[in-house]
Amino acid sequence: MPKNKFSFIFNNLNLKNKTILDAATGAGRATYRWAEQIDKQGGHSRIISVDKFDLPGENEKEWISSIKQSLGEYEKYVDIKKGDIFNLHFLADNSIDIINCDNTIVFLNKEPLQIMNALKEFKRILKPEGILVIVSEDTFDDLTEKNQTQWKRWNLSKAIYNLNGKTWSTEPKIKNVMDALNIIGFKKQDSLRLNAIKNTSNYKTIVKEWKKIMNIEIQKIPFSHNFKTNLKEEVKKIYEKVLKEKYIMTFSYWILKAVLKDR
Repeated sequence: MPKNKFSFIFNNLNLKNKTILDAATGAGRATYRWAEQIDKQGGHSRIISVDKFDLPGENEKEWISSIKQSLGEYEKYVDIKKGDIFNLHFLADNSIDIINCDNTIVFLNKEPLQIMNALKEFKRILKPEGILVIVSEDTFDDLTEKNQTQWKRWNLSKAIYNLNGKTWSTEPKIKNVMDALNIIGFKKQDSLRLNAIKNTSNYKTIVKEWKKIMNIEIQKIPFSHNFKTNLKEEVKKIYEKVLKEKYIMTFSYWILKAVLKDR
């Protein structure tokens, strides 16, 4: 069995002449890998990549432009569309062959009942026997010397959002997601859990974006100036620690492949 994320996802997955929903785009890294795989397999597939493009401090046009630039020659396979995966009204029933949902539900899980709306939309737009691929971060098993900077970064993010009465993320468990999918008519095809690894490639971009978002959120907190200054200092310490270490420790994560049962 393949032990690499994308080798597992693309193993025995036919991407020729398919319509694929990318839910949601994010930074476009997974979008690139799917478009690259389409190019390798040939055919005339297209990816509809959907996102709300509403992160604090991010310019929508610049965000989309950056994704298109990173796609390079593979942009021809991708249609980027602003939208909400809870309401995919612009997609017809039974119109999608495959849905890729990469590192998205970790941010939807903060409202567990709302997740069902997204999953029901996935069911509505998928063709019979359509495939849903979900990739999600899992919680850290243990706090270790290797992952403590990421542990601090993630939990400080949650604390800052909580102080604004919001939720940063809640890591879902694969069993709970599969139970929900079973209820609405999916069956499990395959799954894989991969351990945390060091991300040494784009850690600078990730932590820079994180610092920017956290500082924006800290400004909104209805507490004293000194308190907010201390929080900003903690964010700065983590930012500098990541740059010094030259990596971000990823979460362990799981991959779930599910198939829509015959209607």
